[in-house]
Amino acid sequence: MKKSLIILSILFTFSAYGQNISSLLDSVNKYIVFDSKKALDFGFQALKLNNTGEVSSDIRDINSSIGSLLFFSKNYTKSIEYFANAIRIHQLIPKSERKHPNVNKPPWVLVGLGNLYYNTNNYEKSIKSYNEAIENFNLYEKSDSLEWLDGLNTSESNLALVYSKLENFKQAELFHKKSLKRREKIDKNSSLMFQYMVMIDFYFQFEKE
Repeated sequence: MKKSLIILSILFTFSAYGQNISSLLDSVNKYIVFDSKKALDFGFQALKLNNTGEVSSDIRDINSSIGSLLFFSKNYTKSIEYFANAIRIHQLIPKSERKHPNVNKPPWVLVGLGNLYYNTNNYEKSIKSYNEAIENFNLYEKSDSLEWLDGLNTSESNLALVYSKLENFKQAELFHKKSLKRREKIDKNSSLMFQYMVMIDFYFQFEKE
């Protein structure tokens, strides 16, 4: 009887642990836009709770969210650390436990890294990150076509911005047109309007040059 109680106690502990990590991730996602400080606090709490070094999609996503929050607060050095942690954890997760088994690196994390490198004028690394993101978005299953489309559009629009900055307008226009063509297939007016606005600004800058 005593042995059974010990086993039940251990099971309960692991269950509570998992639930707490998941709940803290929900809290991070809840506050990430409206209260970045609170979101960061929840994220750090989750990582502190993970004192056994568990590898899971929740821990990966928490590291990714912390990386994004630090990016928006312009703490770029620390942001890179958490983005790198998210990639490392993803690669340690067994393929059978991943949402997208064939994805080698989480593409939205790569987009975040690309944004960071763009903001710090490291355009070569920015291009590399966005291209890696595209490669990994293309490893998504067809059932997730909307996220796949959003991911490709975001990556290619960002590549266009980088090439504009480098004054390679031909390459920038190519990525803008690819993104526009794909956005036209999505039934989202906001997405299409966004692309039109970006391209109007691009052609205005191009004419100025």
